Amino acid sequence: MSHSVTRHDGAAWLAAVGYLAEGGIVLAGRAGFAGATESRLLNLSYAVAVLAAAVALPAVTSRIGLRRKGAGWHGIIGSWAAQAGLVAMGVESGVAVMHEVAALGMLFGIGIVLSVAGLLVLAIGGAVAGSPRWLTVLPLLAVLVAAAGGDFGASILSGALWASIAWLIRSRTVTATVPSLDAARTP
Repeated sequence: MSHSVTRHDGAAWLAAVGYLAEGGIVLAGRAGFAGATESRLLNLSYAVAVLAAAVALPAVTSRIGLRRKGAGWHGIIGSWAAQAGLVAMGVESGVAVMHEVAALGMLFGIGIVLSVAGLLVLAIGGAVAGSPRWLTVLPLLAVLVAAAGGDFGASILSGALWASIAWLIRSRTVTATVPSLDAARTP
């Protein structure tokens, strides 16, 4: 198993954990368990989630196989735009952990637009390239659910989507290496 696939797999799992934590903190706050650090924990978990998702996104494009398909270059460019947007949102949330800065709110807005537009282009590029359509849409759904329902704990669903993505990244690795191991053991 290559180091880069393991890193991307781990990043996808970390994104899932970050989104699950964010959703759990929101639900705990709504249930009356809010504390003085709730805002900081929300920002920290969201920063971890989106930065890890940005690191995991190349594995999604690799799993879809866009590099092997000519029409997939649009999807790769969309993936790069989405990564830039996710990083922008992560930076804004990371800075907000230390200090609430209203001036960086625009960075978050730009980040959400870039990530949604980029993931939409990724999904379309994957569909045009003949990739599994359900897989090309999962990252877009995860971002939309977190953006639309984050204030209500819907990030838990985003965490579940990223856990599915992580499993798919890992399953490709395991499937790809098993035949070569069996062939090496055959006398």
